[in-house]
Order: sequence, then C-alpha cells, then structure tokens
Amino acid sequence: STRDWSSDVCSSDLEGIRIEDSSPNAELTKLVATSNGGPGILVTGTVKAIRNSIAAANAGDGIAVTAAIGAVTDVLSQGNGGWGISLADSGAAAVQRNRVGGNVGGISLVRPATGAVVGGTDLTKASGNVVTGNVGDGIVVSGGGSVTVAGNTVSGHKAAGARGIAVSTAAQIVSNVVSDNTQGIAAGGGTVTTNRVYANVGDGIAAVNADVSGNVVYSNATGLRVQATSTGRTVRNNLIYGNSQAGVALTGTGITFITNTVYQPGGDAVRVDAAVNIGLFDNVLGAMNGVALKVAADAQSGFASDSNLFMPSAAAASIEIGRAHV
Repeated sequence: STRDWSSDVCSSDLEGIRIEDSSPNAELTKLVATSNGGPGILVTGTVKAIRNSIAAANAGDGIAVTAAIGAVTDVLSQGNGGWGISLADSGAAAVQRNRVGGNVGGISLVRPATGAVVGGTDLTKASGNVVTGNVGDGIVVSGGGSVTVAGNTVSGHKAAGARGIAVSTAAQIVSNVVSDNTQGIAAGGGTVTTNRVYANVGDGIAAVNADVSGNVVYSNATGLRVQATSTGRTVRNNLIYGNSQAGVALTGTGITFITNTVYQPGGDAVRVDAAVNIGLFDNVLGAMNGVALKVAADAQSGFASDSNLFMPSAAAASIEIGRAHV
C-alpha cells in the first residue's frame, strides 16, 4: 500500500513524523517534515519504502530509519542538524536518486545487509545520489555485509578529516565522482573501481586491504594511498596525474602494482615505504621534478620491478632505491 502525506508539513518540538508500526508493504510518499526539534522523519517499524519526500531544517537527522526498509528514493534532505539520511540495521536497502546537502553529515548506513546499495552500477538509470556540501562526511557505510556504493556525485565536504565516501567493510565502490572534499574515498576493504576522484585537499583515494582498479585520480595532495596488512592486494589500470605532493604511496605487504600510469609535475610518482613483497610491473611512471619510483630502505625486502617505462625527468634520477639513484 502507498500512504501519501503530501498535505502534512510538520513543525514540532520532537520528531516531525514518527512511524512505529511495522507494515512491510507500505510505501510512504510525499512526506514533508521541516523545522522540527528532532529528526524530521523517524521510522522504527519495518516499511517497504520512503519516496518523493522532503526533510529540511530539522534539529536531528532529516530521515532516520532503525528497522528494515526496502528503499529510500527521490528524497530531498537538506539543512538538518544530523545526517541527511541515516539507516541503521535496515537490511538490504536501496538508497537512490536522493539529493542530500547542507546537513551535518550526508548519508549513513550502519550494519547494512549484504546487497544494500547506495546509488547504482547501471549509470544509464541515473540511480546515483547527489551528496554535496554537508559539514562532515558525505557517504559512510560501517559494519554489516557487502554493500555497493556506485554512481554517486559527492563533493564539498570540508570539515577536518571529512571524507567524500568512507566504507569500513568489504564494499564495492564503483563509478562515483568524488571531488572537493577534505579526503576523497576511504576504503577499508573490497574494491575501488572506475571512480573519478579529483581536487580533494588530502588523499584522493586511501585504500586499506582493498583492490583498486580503473580509477582516474588527479589534482589531490596524494592521488592514491594503499596499505595492505595481508598479501594479495592489486592496484591495476589506474590513471593518476597532477597531484600536488605525490602520485601513489604504497605501504604494507603483498601489493601488486600493475599497468598503471602515474605522472607528477611536482613530487614523486610512486613511493614505497615500510613494505615487503611489493611488485611493480608494466607501469608508465614519470615525475618532472621528483623521482618516478622511490623505494625506501625499509621496503626492499621482496621488492620486484619489471617492464616499467620511466618518462624523462628533470630530476637527477628517475629511480631511487634506498639512497641509491638510478
């Protein structure tokens, strides 16, 4: 069933609209909740969906869901004192086509079920969310199962440490456009694939125990930072250029860096520090005024390099191994 509350504009000292009863087939549409003293729309019972609704200028979250829900779509959530959209223990929800801006935080999923999606991988369907200008993080997924974050546009999150997209689980972060944040993408596992990441103040992509492939990363401080605490991580087919401090920083164990192109007008192209068993193969690396490949003394154990192409450099050397220059 669909419940249409289009005529309700709520302004109260507590939450604007509260849904407590479970109704798994109910679709709540055209809700409007503004200027309330708590969350704009609070759902604590199972429902099918919230669609085509507005939550603005509420003291708490714009929309807060603490039960299973199928979808949150086509919502405008702006200017709220908490998250624009907050889902906790909400199952395999689809969060799509929402506009979320000017809140303390953008979209938060806590302990989602495997299969939850923020946006969508089929870009022709335009299922992505537009998440802009929130104070803290843009999109955050913490705990739970494997989630897909795809096709979203995320920008303008400028608080200290604020991240455009931050995922602590084995998620798939795919085909997002992430720009003008303090940090771009922070991945704590899974895959980071075919994103465009640019003009972030710090790292474009920071990946821990994640595979990184097919991304275009430019005009950040450091383009790509990869850390691995277990073997088997792969960084493949990325284009990284024009970052202000460094192109790529690799640390940890067992990273294969293959068929990437990295070019730096300033700073080093690839730095390897505090690492073991790092392999670089079939890459194109260049640094106009820095070093194309710099391997620290504490990163030489198991280091391998083969079939890489080094661009001409104005620096004294293209390769630095420990303190030796080549």
